[in-house]
Parts: sequence; structure tokens; C-alpha cells
Amino acid sequence: MANEILTRSEVMAIPSPAFTKSWHPWSHRDIINSLTTVLESEKIGVIAERYSAKKDGANLFGAWTLDIGTETQVQLGFRNSVCKSFLYGVCSGTHVVVCSNMCFSGEFVEFRKHTGRLDFDELLEIGARSIKKVVDDGKKMITWQNDLHQFELDEIPFKALTYDAMEEGVIAPQNFHDYLEAWNTEVETSKERTMYEFHGAVTRMIREKNLFIITKHTKSLNSLCDRYINCFAD
Repeated sequence: MANEILTRSEVMAIPSPAFTKSWHPWSHRDIINSLTTVLESEKIGVIAERYSAKKDGANLFGAWTLDIGTETQVQLGFRNSVCKSFLYGVCSGTHVVVCSNMCFSGEFVEFRKHTGRLDFDELLEIGARSIKKVVDDGKKMITWQNDLHQFELDEIPFKALTYDAMEEGVIAPQNFHDYLEAWNTEVETSKERTMYEFHGAVTRMIREKNLFIITKHTKSLNSLCDRYINCFAD
């Protein structure tokens, strides 16, 4: 099941190991149920959902597209492990509808160890805090992405940005032609050559990857864009 894409029903069927005195591994089903309960109480709908798994389903990453009334949709990302690989965490992101691009901040806003004292009520509290922050941070990410339109990319800065993206692993050498094709598609769609199109080209190129890869790459991508924005400001 390495890097496999799953449906919700398949995720809900993944079992968890038995509890111990010091380790209380909440199942993926419990995480999904707690987040669903909070979203329903806040009257926030889930438009779409996607799941990626590793280690025969023991490690899960989920992404839910939330209906909060914005043109660019907010993403709720969550990860959970029932084999002690990492802590339960929730992060924010965006989903650009026109080209199905997906972007995550890569910063998880809540962490919680699987301990014997963790119960479902605490999962609900974690979910409530997380979802509020995800919505707020998602709106900030939408503003950040839209502001990328302000930074035009002529030939030289575009090539420099592309070189740095490849050097830092944001764009893999074997995906270079896919990236150029995605860039041309973004430019043809918007009739602009800005940081927004660059960001869109990279996220377009990796949108079919598993969620673990998307989260890792968009975090590096966002950091690279911020550095160039600071250069423009100087």
C-alpha cells in the first residue's frame, strides 16, 4: 500500500493496534469522525476529500476541501500514524478550482501524542481549535497567493527562479519539461507572467502526487516564493 490513494470507506476500515498503558493509538476512523463532528457543528461542508497512505495504511494523510464561500477553496489537511511514525497533526492549504491545484502551508497547527490520557472529547477540542485556525490560515494563504500577481517575471528572473527551484528539489530534473508545459498553460490562461503563474505551474505539475509529497514540496515552494518576494521588495 506504499503511497496508495484510498477512498474514505477504505480508510475507515483500517484497524488500529491495541491500546497499551502508555500508548493510545487513535484510529484514522476516530480522527475523521472527530473532524466531521466539528465541521457539522460549525456548518462547514466538505466539497471533496482525498487520502494517501503509507506502510499498509498505518500512516495516513487526508485533504478535505471546505466550503467557506470563497472562490479559491480552503483545504484542511491532516495526518495520523498508528505506528509511531509521527504525531497527529492538522494543517491548512488552498485548492484552486480552475486547474485543481492543491497547496499546503506545510505547517501543522495542532500536534498530539497518542497517549493513554487522550480521549474522544479531547479529539473534539483539538479538532475545534484546528479547524478555526485552518480556516483563518487558509484565507491568509488565499490572499498571499493572489498577491503573487504583483511580481512580474521577465525572462531572467524566471530562469533564475526555475534554477533555484530545481536546485532545491522543488522541481525534479526529470519533470522539467512537464514544468515548462504547466508554466505555458498558466500563462496562456491568465495572460500574465508573474510569481502567481510560477506558483501555479509547480502546483499544477505535482497535483497528482500523493499528499505526503504535495505537502513537502509546497512548503519548499512557498518558502522559495517568499525569498524572491523579499528580493523584489529590496
